Amino acid sequence: MGVEEIFANDARREGQSAIVEQGRFGDVFTAAYVALQKLSPKLPLSDASDPCAVGTNILSPDGTHMKIRSTLTYSAPARVFHWLTALLLLVQFALAVVMPDVTRDTKPDGLIAWHLGVGMSIVLLVIIRLFWRSTHSVPPELPTLPKPLRVLAALTHWCLYALLLVVPIMGWANASSRAWDVMLLGAVPMPALSPAGSPIGHALGDWHGNLAWVLLALIGMHVAAALYHHFVLRDQTLRRML
Repeated sequence: MGVEEIFANDARREGQSAIVEQGRFGDVFTAAYVALQKLSPKLPLSDASDPCAVGTNILSPDGTHMKIRSTLTYSAPARVFHWLTALLLLVQFALAVVMPDVTRDTKPDGLIAWHLGVGMSIVLLVIIRLFWRSTHSVPPELPTLPKPLRVLAALTHWCLYALLLVVPIMGWANASSRAWDVMLLGAVPMPALSPAGSPIGHALGDWHGNLAWVLLALIGMHVAAALYHHFVLRDQTLRRML
């Protein structure tokens, strides 16, 4: 009898259930649980009062809790992509505030070069995120989340993805129209998206600035919504990404 079968039989015998994360760590957590069950046959499985719990709490013999992550939590790579994107955006908006204004005679060096480089890093990271999302399943929404909030969250997420690509690409095209070299990670030269002196490239620079404010507003809404879920609704939405 395998470890998962032992776990299932023990859970049924106690008349309770537990959720074990699927993946390479699942057997480790299951084996740990079985070992604890042998030490204490009356070991409670979890606090079933919270149907939206991110993980299943198992009480250990010394009174502490061991949490087994459930399928409601985002995977580790997804969480890393999310917070790395947030960090790059924080740096990028800070650079946009402190760097000099772009004029006809501006040179792409110093803070402006950093702004271009971070922008290209954001484009690369978002493309990786979208590829990951298309090849890996997304955790289901919390069962207690109202449908209007689910629709609004999905709409906000896809608008964020779109702007995270469109805004830096517009900046890239504007840089190309100024005959600036655009580098990825400071080492890989990127092709020009518009010819030098292109009026369309110059116009995209204005749109780049305007849509950056829209992106910032959406980020603010995203953060506010996460805090509202955590402190007002007191559900597990924020913890799914921690």
